[in-house]
Amino acid sequence: MTDNISRSGVLFRTTETLEESTPLEMHFALPLEVPGQPGALVACRGRIVRTVPADSPDALPAMAATISRYRFVRRKALAGA
Repeated sequence: MTDNISRSGVLFRTTETLEESTPLEMHFALPLEVPGQPGALVACRGRIVRTVPADSPDALPAMAATISRYRFVRRKALAGA
């Protein structure tokens, strides 16, 4: 679950954490701006820069990752739209 995202990084919650400096690839779906038109995905590469322990028994731990590179990936138009 994403808590916060910007051009340079993302803070997200997960059931399992990774060690700092671990490289990762993330994919985010952009909302459709024009109904019936194909949306886009953003494929990002980065690395973990910090972890935040869960602050309660019901909460998930968080990780912060940099976004060092990204590219847009077109999705096909929705069938019948």
